[in-house]
Amino acid sequence: MSTPGASDRTAGTSAPSGFRRSDGQPLFLGGASLRDVSVLRTFQEDGGLHHIALNGAAPGWLVTDYDTAARVLTDPRMRGECPGSPSLSMAAFDALTDDQVMDEQQLFYLGADEHTQLRHILAKSLGPRRIAKLTERVQPIADVLLDALPTDTAVDLGAAFARPYPVAALCALLGVPEDGHHRIHDLVFEGYPGLPVPEAGGDDPDLSVADYLAGLIERRRLDPGDDLISDLCRDEGTDVAHSAVLAAARLLIVVGPRPVAHLLTDGLALLLRERGHWEDLVAEPELLDRVVEELLRYVSPASVAFRYAREEVEIGGAVLPAGSRAYCSVTSANRDPGRFPDPDRFDPRRPAGQHVAFGLGFRHCLGAGLVRAEVRTALATLVRRFPRMRLANPEESHAGSGTGARPGRGLVVVLDPSR
Repeated sequence: MSTPGASDRTAGTSAPSGFRRSDGQPLFLGGASLRDVSVLRTFQEDGGLHHIALNGAAPGWLVTDYDTAARVLTDPRMRGECPGSPSLSMAAFDALTDDQVMDEQQLFYLGADEHTQLRHILAKSLGPRRIAKLTERVQPIADVLLDALPTDTAVDLGAAFARPYPVAALCALLGVPEDGHHRIHDLVFEGYPGLPVPEAGGDDPDLSVADYLAGLIERRRLDPGDDLISDLCRDEGTDVAHSAVLAAARLLIVVGPRPVAHLLTDGLALLLRERGHWEDLVAEPELLDRVVEELLRYVSPASVAFRYAREEVEIGGAVLPAGSRAYCSVTSANRDPGRFPDPDRFDPRRPAGQHVAFGLGFRHCLGAGLVRAEVRTALATLVRRFPRMRLANPEESHAGSGTGARPGRGLVVVLDPSR
């Protein structure tokens, strides 16, 4: 794959010819383009690095090939926090409103030390043993949600399963009682139909999720259970540690349910539209792990990963000045033909290749094991219970095409057409 030559290293000269600005300024690019495979392919074919202004923000470098993305994500000179901006302490992070926290950009204002502390806290609690225990709890959650659905008429599996399922799974991990699930669902999936609100007499309906979690943490300190918040509380001994527990819980809410919902909606639409993939999985359940990994590569629930240059860095044939922002296109890197032969074809049987769906390096996604376990359990349950499941309107399915469609659309199915 080509990289910009010496004459292309100045700002604004590395965009594909079809998008190139004549005045030499960074190319304006809308956020939806980062999920549009055809646009990204044009950039990719013209070189792995392009100077852009994403959504009118400060100029940065769009990285579209796998090797350059891997370099940017792992180079110690490329950091995760935003330079030149006040770093957030965990206490300040906890003071953000619910809506501010759900803006994932806020995570990039956490200082390096704060981020390291949070990662250390969560890494200890999200090991294989905790994930295995969570998987045991997730199975009945999946079954209860599916038990409530009609099997012989069309049902929106996005609204009825793909969105409430990861919320319930995360609540099981954290130890959030059932009457609090609707709070987290509505925060995570704002604009989608929410879960039922408990009847009057329960918690204050106007209580923020942050305040709700703070109260839950206090209760778990006094009466611990078998959940993540209780585990974290057992380790706390200072006010800072208490802030860390709240910050860790809020961080998991930000990064946890949406990738699972995205993978399930787009992934199931793909498997059911291209029917042979679903039938292969029904016939060979042992393919499940490979299907999950290929969905992670093909769907790429997170479209971009940000990094900032600590110092001047030469990457991909271009010199990035200190403070430069790099937008690593996860979608594009995961479809780089130099890494994945025939990358636009979904193929669970392809030779294993290291996708970057969860990033790489120091800021790789700590919830990777959690996402894999939830998606695997959901798919295994659907395959076992509803092997004849079909899309109700196959022609309306977008099936993870990368066009920027909202997660959950196009997943109206009939669970058991034979009934």
